[in-house]
Amino acid sequence: MADNPSQSSEQSSRDGEAGERSEEQTNEQTGGETATNERQKAKKSKTHNAGAAQTEENAGEEEAEEQNEEETKPGEKPHIPDDFYYEVEELWRKPRKSDETLPDDLVTLYHSFGYPCRMRNNLHAIGADRLIFAAGGYLQIVVMDDSGYKYDYLPTTGGGSVGALAVHPQGKLFAVGEKGPTPVVNIFTVAEYKLYRILRAGTTVSFTAVAFNEQGDLLASQGGEPDYMLTVWNWQQESILLRCKSFSQEVNHVSFNRDLQGALTSAGIGHIKFWNMARTFTGLKLQGLVGRFGRTTLSDIEGYIEFPDGKVLSGSDWGNMLLWDENLIKLQIGRKNGKFCHAGKIMHMMIVEGEIISAGMDGFVRSWNLELIDMLEAGEESGLVEIEAMNEVLIGAGAQLYYLTQPRSKKEIAKKGVEESEIGDSAESSDEHSGSSTWYCQDGAGGIWKADLSFRNAAAPSKRILHFHAGAIVACAVSPVTHLVMTLGEDGTLRLYDFLTKKLLTVRQFKAQGSSLVWIPLSVDNKCATVMAGFADGGIRRVAIDGSTSTVFGKDRMECQLKLMQALKPHDQPVTCLAYSIKSATDGMSFLVTCSVDKTVFFFDVLGEKYVPLCFVTVLHVPRHAYCSPDQATQGYVMVTCDDGFVIEMIHPVIVDQTETLQYDKVKMRSYQFASVKSKILHDEELAKADEIEQKRLEERDEDNKMLLVKGVETPSQQELRVTAEDENAAMEKIAKEESEDPWKPYIPPVPSPILQTVYLEGDSKFWLMLGEYDAGFMYECQFNQKFEKRGDEPRPEQSGKNSDEKNDEKSADKFAEKTPLRTIRVVDAENNPITAMCFNSDGTCVFFGMQDGRIRLQFLESEFDLATERFHWSIGAHDVTHGPITGMKLSHDESFLITVGEDGIFFIFNLVPIEQLMDDMAAKGAKIPACAADEKDKADLTANQYTIEQAKQKSDYDRMLMVAERHKQDRRAEVASLGMTFKRLVAKNVALPLRHRLTPDEFVMDESRVQELKEENMLKVKDIRCQTAWDCEKARLSYEKMKTYYMEHLETHRFCVKAINTDHVIYSYRAVVKPIVTMSPRHSKMSLTERGSADDDKATSDDEDALELKRLMGTPITSETLLGLSTRTAFLLKKVEEKRLNRAKRKMAWTHFFNTKPGDDFEDPADVAAIQEAYDTMGDRHLKSDSKYIVPDSYRLTLADGSARLEGCEQRLLTAQRELNAKLLELREEKINTIHEVQGMVDRLFEIHEALDHTKHQLIPSVPDLTLSEVPGGKFNMDRSDETRLRMKVREEMRKRRGSVNLNQATSRRESIFSKSQRKSSVAIAKENFTRLKAMAHIDIDLSESVPSGSYAFHPGLDELKEKEEMELTAMQRELREIHEIELIYEQSQLIKHIQETKQIFDIHHRQLRHEKFLLDVVVEFCRLKVITLQEEQLLLRDCEHVEEEIHGRIEGCLEQRVDIDKSVKSLQGQLVKQGRELEELAKKEKVLYQKLEAIMGEAHNFHDYLVKVYKKKVKRKVARTLTNDDEESSESESDSSDESEVEEDDEDAVHHDLNMCPVGCDQNNYNDVVALREHRLDLDEVVTEVKRLRDGVLKELDNCVKKRQSTEVTYTKALQEFTAFQLEKQKRVNNLDVLCTIQLHQIQCVGRDGEFRSITDELLIDKTEVIRLQKRISELKVEKNEQKKMTIQRRKLHVHLQYERRHFLNRLEKMNQLTEKEMRSKFGKVVDLEEVETVAAVVHVEDVRSRLLRYQIGCDKELLQKKNQLKCLRKNNSGSLRINSEYKHLEAALKARHLVLEHDLNEVAKKHNMAYEEDPPEISKEMEEMMDVVATQRGAIKALTLEIEYLQGREQPPIFGHHSGSYA
Repeated sequence: MADNPSQSSEQSSRDGEAGERSEEQTNEQTGGETATNERQKAKKSKTHNAGAAQTEENAGEEEAEEQNEEETKPGEKPHIPDDFYYEVEELWRKPRKSDETLPDDLVTLYHSFGYPCRMRNNLHAIGADRLIFAAGGYLQIVVMDDSGYKYDYLPTTGGGSVGALAVHPQGKLFAVGEKGPTPVVNIFTVAEYKLYRILRAGTTVSFTAVAFNEQGDLLASQGGEPDYMLTVWNWQQESILLRCKSFSQEVNHVSFNRDLQGALTSAGIGHIKFWNMARTFTGLKLQGLVGRFGRTTLSDIEGYIEFPDGKVLSGSDWGNMLLWDENLIKLQIGRKNGKFCHAGKIMHMMIVEGEIISAGMDGFVRSWNLELIDMLEAGEESGLVEIEAMNEVLIGAGAQLYYLTQPRSKKEIAKKGVEESEIGDSAESSDEHSGSSTWYCQDGAGGIWKADLSFRNAAAPSKRILHFHAGAIVACAVSPVTHLVMTLGEDGTLRLYDFLTKKLLTVRQFKAQGSSLVWIPLSVDNKCATVMAGFADGGIRRVAIDGSTSTVFGKDRMECQLKLMQALKPHDQPVTCLAYSIKSATDGMSFLVTCSVDKTVFFFDVLGEKYVPLCFVTVLHVPRHAYCSPDQATQGYVMVTCDDGFVIEMIHPVIVDQTETLQYDKVKMRSYQFASVKSKILHDEELAKADEIEQKRLEERDEDNKMLLVKGVETPSQQELRVTAEDENAAMEKIAKEESEDPWKPYIPPVPSPILQTVYLEGDSKFWLMLGEYDAGFMYECQFNQKFEKRGDEPRPEQSGKNSDEKNDEKSADKFAEKTPLRTIRVVDAENNPITAMCFNSDGTCVFFGMQDGRIRLQFLESEFDLATERFHWSIGAHDVTHGPITGMKLSHDESFLITVGEDGIFFIFNLVPIEQLMDDMAAKGAKIPACAADEKDKADLTANQYTIEQAKQKSDYDRMLMVAERHKQDRRAEVASLGMTFKRLVAKNVALPLRHRLTPDEFVMDESRVQELKEENMLKVKDIRCQTAWDCEKARLSYEKMKTYYMEHLETHRFCVKAINTDHVIYSYRAVVKPIVTMSPRHSKMSLTERGSADDDKATSDDEDALELKRLMGTPITSETLLGLSTRTAFLLKKVEEKRLNRAKRKMAWTHFFNTKPGDDFEDPADVAAIQEAYDTMGDRHLKSDSKYIVPDSYRLTLADGSARLEGCEQRLLTAQRELNAKLLELREEKINTIHEVQGMVDRLFEIHEALDHTKHQLIPSVPDLTLSEVPGGKFNMDRSDETRLRMKVREEMRKRRGSVNLNQATSRRESIFSKSQRKSSVAIAKENFTRLKAMAHIDIDLSESVPSGSYAFHPGLDELKEKEEMELTAMQRELREIHEIELIYEQSQLIKHIQETKQIFDIHHRQLRHEKFLLDVVVEFCRLKVITLQEEQLLLRDCEHVEEEIHGRIEGCLEQRVDIDKSVKSLQGQLVKQGRELEELAKKEKVLYQKLEAIMGEAHNFHDYLVKVYKKKVKRKVARTLTNDDEESSESESDSSDESEVEEDDEDAVHHDLNMCPVGCDQNNYNDVVALREHRLDLDEVVTEVKRLRDGVLKELDNCVKKRQSTEVTYTKALQEFTAFQLEKQKRVNNLDVLCTIQLHQIQCVGRDGEFRSITDELLIDKTEVIRLQKRISELKVEKNEQKKMTIQRRKLHVHLQYERRHFLNRLEKMNQLTEKEMRSKFGKVVDLEEVETVAAVVHVEDVRSRLLRYQIGCDKELLQKKNQLKCLRKNNSGSLRINSEYKHLEAALKARHLVLEHDLNEVAKKHNMAYEEDPPEISKEMEEMMDVVATQRGAIKALTLEIEYLQGREQPPIFGHHSGSYA
């Protein structure tokens, strides 16, 4: 279960604070003591520097300050005065040195050419002419003036590097957060760079961000890994206010909100967090909320800004902006057309003059409207909002903007509340730029830009003022003769510097990333003007320096030029190292060695300016470094260090066979594999330390034993026994410990540590290794023990498969045996700090190390180049601690400078001699720039896909082999062609010979077996080809089936044609496609269903309400149980009263319904409303559909279903027309087939006739029409063997034509030739086969006899001679019969030919008629197709709009349903309120009845009236029957307790002497019990009332919520309805934009303009004429209707006046009747009463009972009155006697009182004398007085009861029962 972010952040804050409280106190105490000591030192130094000039006053002030500090309580940090400054020179970081005599300035910074351009927020302007940025362990200050740039450097104080920067809002201070072992935040002044404050214990390793708040009194610092601590400082007092762990990943930014006090924001990898400094009951806390991305993709947050209202606008990885509200994304902002705000990360954002400025990785700076973004609201479906930037400017091509900063003017600083005197000189030059728009931009592509961001057309173009490497610098190379240095960066740039004059000379950009660099030594290049660079594309490039020409880089002019002299590509993966050998003493040649990640080592012979590839050697591991032997004796030796701890030494091959490949496998080499010994060294050190501790313990024990002997505590024998026992116990413990623990094994890292640096010793097989990772911290001396061996037997990596390395390792385990080092030397103060770069001085007495943490280490040696002879060392931090491993370290040619480059992109120049000497000797000199030859030109660079040298050689060899093979093929083909021509000539000669001399084809075969072999080979080839192409054939078949299914599945008829016979006319059918039927369910109106349901509910609700109203009006019904025990008269009267009450209730309800149906003042007749709406829709101003005021009627609204129905209908009509014509065309084709059948039979007969006739009497046989493939639907999609045979015959025929064969059709011109019987039959068979196949395609049934194609004759020589011979053998009769028969045949011939022509003409006539019909139908079909296209476009448009319309319609329906539900709820709640109101009324009546009963009980003059009322009203705590929640119980108990207390207080005030829980003395117990019983009834009623009121309050609350929901629903419904209307209009506009073709002839056009002139119809509106005629007729109809409406209006007005008069008359009569009724009521009843009550008086059961009881009560009272009178007489008599006795007692009392006074006077006199006090007893209340008071109270109660009874009787209500009070009237 996910926790609440706020709770988790608070918990983490609490945990962080609780866990760090002790640490904070310790750190603060330590920091406070350190700060105090430093301040005291600073004061002492300040006092010392002031000297004698210090006045006594200042001395007094200093003493006062010291005294105040001494008086500070322990544990509290003293107050830091505002004018306190640290002595920064004493706090600058100090070098680590083994000898204190070594100077601190052994290596000093001379200049820095680098810039960490990809460090966040690493550029700040502290004035118009000063920039600051972090450069490793220094803070670099660039001062810009007219003369150029000047540089200042501030080192760190903690020994590490700079991690973060921030400038104070007032511009007078800047903060520097450091990295290192003890990072601090230093705050410097801008004016003089004084160290003002030091903030300690903010984090453990590094600060990643610092920021001041807008007021400048607080500073926030963000720590890096591992604590990620966010700290808020009171930086002026160097104290921590708040601290908390920010996040579990890297946090890169932190800032205060400028407008909201106490609000912070932090952001970093994959998160953004919003903080608040909140006050809790435990104090001030940091509470944070992590931003939730929700549906948005998780992103790193770089740039962001805070809005005044607390919202935050941030960037994202993909370039859009995210608007955060609290911790959720409110919306995402992008540019229009789906573009991102920036093409890449947004790195920096800020608010400037009411605009949002954003800078991104795409190099653009864009401004956005702040107010617009603040008011944006996200859409319902997508949270993306698209807006356009107000302005934009491209800083530079390829720029990557990380941060923007603007110089502050005095005016801007003055707004922050800083006096002008405090600003200093930093802002003096910025007065003139107070309104300037000049900005400085941090470019991640390597530079600092100066840009004008005013976004004006006249703004100055951006200019790059400083150039740097973009990213890491991989290598550097120093000229061996002058002060030039070349650097190669990861960005592919070569940069040449003159480090003596601090100038960048030139830059050359390459496409590939750089990897290695070496300056070609003087022995190879005597000018020292060339360098060799290796790149990640596997190529090496030789670049020359040409100082005679200049070049342009970007837009900047460079002093010299780098020319590409040669580009080679020996590898296909990155080059890892380059190495030159010394020049050979024998031949004066040198060679170059290159290594690569592709596990190859390449050798080049250097022949002057030419580099000749010699060979390459493959190794088993990736080579990283190569070193050529510096000894002349071993000039050809090369040592290569590889991954996995391998070191290989090989001898440069001299003679290599390059005919086949450049790979050389016979190189002599030996290898060494490093074995880790660090664990053993550490283990031995631990053992030595344990032995030392044990030895020390034994020595101390011996001393103690001697003391014991001296003191005589032990004898020598006792001591010996004790020591022996202790030694034995220690030995046993040691043995047991060794047995319990596992035996120690050396630790070998699973992945061998990489070899980082190597020292190749001269004349020996020894070498030094420096490794990284686990084996770091030591230098290892190793030695080759093997002899050189050839590698001829080892397999190549490319031949050994994927596991070649493993196989080679297994096979050569003995050859590559692990070796342990000869010696190991510990690198002091660098146990886990690998050495990444190194170099020696010329004499080998000093070695310079570059460390992984960016430190520079100098180690002085006693012996030359012997690392084991260290004298002392000196080290200092230079590069970045976490990202700045030193990648290159070189000494200048004169060893006066040390050059270092690192992965942090920083390039330092350190001087090794005193600066004064350096300036005196070299300041006037500049580096001498070499020049190339004048004819040297820039060579072409390597291309992206260029072959390597080996690949190019293999490619050329392969091409040469292909060329030789192709030449051989050409020769063989020419020979075969020559033989073929010879054979053709022989065949031609053979054909020319006589037939008897010709050779048969079989005789040309010289070898039958060879022919058979060729046939078998051909068959096998065919079989192989079929097997090879089986998959392709199956694929083609399946593709054909799929295509056929896709395109022909819904095809009703294939497209075919029918051609005419005698003409070229052709009729094509329609391609009828039957689309699948898509049924679309009609949209049901949910609104109608909802309204119908609501109407049913309303009806049921109204019926229920009527029943309830009737029941309420009738009151309590009289049932049969009520009439039991009553008299007949009373029962009759009650029945009459019940009938009258029922009739009256029904009448009231009828009147209520009648008044409810009364229309309001704004009521309109529905018929009139419908008529007006119809007139509004059909009459008046007819808006066009293209009009902006047009409102789409409901009946005209287009939906997708309507569009689909119209489209389907149109397509169906089109398909029907096509089907009809296709059917006619099929009938015509059937007719043609029949015609062909008929003509074919007649042609056959003509052939038979021609056989019987002489050829001179033959007539030309008409051609037989034939069906082509185009006339058979689907014939071209079917393929069979006959088609294959036909195609083969066609191919052979074409080949014969090409060879010049005789055309068979030439015989047609020779009419005397005839067919032979067999030839004709064969031709007929072929024709019949073809026609049968066509018939099968067309699914027709035609039976053809033997026939031949007409018009074709064959010439047969010798046939005429045969006929002449037969003619001579015939007789005369036979000749005559033959002539008769010939005449018949000739006639039949002519008739057949005529019939054939007539048959063809008839078919052509039918064909022409159908063709004409097709022409007419084509026009209709084309128009129909155009309409279908229009409807399809309309359907596409409607489909696009359908989802929007459905969505809006769904919202409307949802609103309607919600409204109906709310209305139901409101009605239900209102009914509940009415019901509860009635219940309250009934309860009030019951309570009133109870009170009346109480008054009846007490009577008018009850002595305890007030007391009993209080008893009745007392609130008694009762047990709650219903179950309550804890809160309800507590509230009820508190309320009851409070009420009880209040009641008790009131009782105490008014009735001090009476307890309400018991009956007082003198009060009737029965009265008290009755009052208590009534009180119980009242409490029951109170509980019910309370419960009803509680339910009523809940119903009122729900009703209020329903009303609010109804209002909200109405607003949503209105908005959705307006949106629906607007969408319908927009849809109609889009539909109107569709083009519709309508053909109108000129006679159909009539101009109806007012001027009568014909105008252009281009912009005119076309209206149907019938519509115009209807509108014209409507004018007269409207006039008639207008007159009728006027008459009707006059009649209605008269009727209205008459009704008003009658209404006033009836109102006057009603008033008079009311007055008369009231008068009669007053005269009869004395007041206005309710007639219903009067009617029920006579029949009320209670009144009758009261009357009878009253009569009995009066009789009893009379009897009692007589008894009381008699008693009164007796009492009077007794009273007279008592009065006499009483008067005597009174006289005696007076005498006693006089005596009493005398005695009292005497006692007082005695008391005065003896100081005694006498108190008189209180008087007692007489018994008679109490009895009289009781009698008066009883009489008062009886009077009150009688008065109440009289009032009840006058009001016709039932009086209370007083039977039990009869005894109280005495």
